[in-house]
Amino acid sequence: MRRRAVITLALAAVVVAGCGPGASPGGSVTDTAAMQAIADRIRGSLAQRPDVVSATVVYQDSVTAPAQAYLTLAVTAGTALDPLAAEATKMVWQSGLHPLRHIDIRVADTARSRGAHVVWDLPKDADQLTAAYGPRPTSS
Repeated sequence: MRRRAVITLALAAVVVAGCGPGASPGGSVTDTAAMQAIADRIRGSLAQRPDVVSATVVYQDSVTAPAQAYLTLAVTAGTALDPLAAEATKMVWQSGLHPLRHIDIRVADTARSRGAHVVWDLPKDADQLTAAYGPRPTSS
């Protein structure tokens, strides 16, 4: 009976560890700091553009937000929104963010009360993204 309790506790610890921060639904462990560093580089590249007023890029990989990149860009009045959303998509797609299942990009021209919202579901949209931007880099 004692052996069964020890095995049960050991299995419970493995299950709980697999559900913690940085654990992706596929069971792999995400290096959260490394992924956020990649997201920060994407943010920095976008923020340097003269038509971007502010940029936020967040990578999450948790039970409630599995392998997702969220981008929010505020732009100067009159900026073409769709090309900027496409450029942001390309940057995320070609980045080392892994795992990646979902890309959500919002571009807002608040001076003109208009915006663009692009959502990519990689399990469904990978072929389209590969055709447009080439293959994703493999994770190391």
